Amino acid sequence: MNDAGNSTDDPVLVLDNVTRTFREGGNQLDVLNGVQASVKPGEIVALVGPSGSGKTTLLQVAGLLDRPDKGDVWIGGAACGKMTDRERTQTRRQRIGFVYQFHHLLPDFSALENVVLPQRIAGRGISQSEAHAKDLLGRLGLEERLNHRPGKLSGGERQRVAIARGVANNPDVLLGDEPTGNLDQRTADTVFQALLDLVREHNVSALIATHNAELAQRMDRTLVVHDGKLIPE
Repeated sequence: MNDAGNSTDDPVLVLDNVTRTFREGGNQLDVLNGVQASVKPGEIVALVGPSGSGKTTLLQVAGLLDRPDKGDVWIGGAACGKMTDRERTQTRRQRIGFVYQFHHLLPDFSALENVVLPQRIAGRGISQSEAHAKDLLGRLGLEERLNHRPGKLSGGERQRVAIARGVANNPDVLLGDEPTGNLDQRTADTVFQALLDLVREHNVSALIATHNAELAQRMDRTLVVHDGKLIPE
């Protein structure tokens, strides 16, 4: 693979022989062992496996929050292994969105402000940022909750704000780590469908870890983490 540019058919995200090892005392734990995977443009891929199987570590490596011990991560046709920390940060801001199990919204900021902030950090103007945030939140049914802080929102509403924040900078790929894991089944279904609709509408690729087999079946395909490797289901 090369970074001379990518066509519309090339994968948005590639994990190329990725290995990640942790050491505790005299023990070595190979969490990721030569992982090979890719996500195509507009594709939504489920990532499943038992707790402790390495899903979160894989997402952290894919999202450039952690560096692999071996192998490389490619985002939008660019190899990230030799990037400086500044270049990796810039790539995260411009090309990667995140949605976590816990919303991680800023408690002193309104729903609108939480979605505006990452856009402003990325260099977008205030008027454009606010208009885009209002549009995203409106599409998620939160037009009446724009000025509410997280403490005044329900769990499902907070996760929908987190989803809007995750796609606010029009990322190439959205990474989700159990994005509905803290919600009851009915709310989880509603929030997850909202996530799918928004991601598909914006043609964003997504890799989403979940324990919920029913939610996994609603995605385009499934990858299973087993013994540090990814296996198509």
